[in-house]
Amino acid sequence: MFELGFQHGEKLKSRIDYYIDWFLTWYRTKANMQKDQVLRETRKYASYIEQYSSEISEELRGIAEGAGKKLDEILFLNLCTVYVDQLSAHYDSGARACTSFAATGQASIKGLTYIGQTDDASLDCWGEANYALLLHKKPSKGPEILTYTSPGVPGVVGLNSEGIAVCLNALISEETRVGVPTFPILSYEVLRRKTVLDGIEAIATAKRANSGNFLIADKHGEVYDVEVTPSAWDSFYVEDYMAHSNHFLSKKLPIKEDRILMKSVNTITRYNRMNKLLRQNFGQIDDGKMKTFATDHINFPNSVCRHIDNTVPQDKKNQTYNAVIFSPSTLEMWFACGHPCENQFQEYRLTLN
Repeated sequence: MFELGFQHGEKLKSRIDYYIDWFLTWYRTKANMQKDQVLRETRKYASYIEQYSSEISEELRGIAEGAGKKLDEILFLNLCTVYVDQLSAHYDSGARACTSFAATGQASIKGLTYIGQTDDASLDCWGEANYALLLHKKPSKGPEILTYTSPGVPGVVGLNSEGIAVCLNALISEETRVGVPTFPILSYEVLRRKTVLDGIEAIATAKRANSGNFLIADKHGEVYDVEVTPSAWDSFYVEDYMAHSNHFLSKKLPIKEDRILMKSVNTITRYNRMNKLLRQNFGQIDDGKMKTFATDHINFPNSVCRHIDNTVPQDKKNQTYNAVIFSPSTLEMWFACGHPCENQFQEYRLTLN
């Protein structure tokens, strides 16, 4: 795992340098914390990640070594979602507020399974540069992985050669703690597992630092949605189709503040719109339909395919940066770099174990 990380760090050194500087500047502006303070806070999480997955910790060390950076700086890039969540009570933006969706069983053509998502984020937090990075990983043990991630981060969403795929949604509650970041550490660990059960256990048993949603599918057509806070989790079994945006759906989780929902009504409109698209196309869904769903412009510019709204302040501007679709049954992945309405989906494929 160290060698995988080292290659990542060495080949992407300049992009890693850029994103470390970018996020340190952003965090200093929002939290009034200097670099040494931020990195001192970051060190508190290192032992939790190490205890959770020594292999991921080793890969992070490799990235740091290859990029010529301190381990704390690489850890910082992998903790950005936690820090955004911590600031959420006072700051409206920053969350990667995506729309995820799945079709399986009778909802799809030939009963194949598809899951996908748009990747939406704050322009203020994530910048105007596209942070997209696709990695094809062949570790010495464990499944091969295709992952959509960003520089300095081992993996975020993706597909593995065992036929496991995972997509994500930001969820923010009032609760955060020092622990393991939901994104990217837990999501990357799901991609290192061989079954849906293994993936759910990887999420449920972790000492989680923050909240989040995971949409997980396998080559057999099993699809689960897992919502988590640091102290609790709940799951939904997907018989035919499901959509998720950026508010909690579970009625069992003890949440006092659903912070994205409190500040962003479009999580409701995106959720309802995607469910309508899935329902209207029931029985006819394939990868082509999934790609079309990602380009939907109802409620533009705050649609499923989001565009910058120039009528709002800078810290409230969001856009769709990229979109991705997975077929775990056939080990295919389609990725659109940039707005999916303006850019073609490129196809990638793994070999089934």
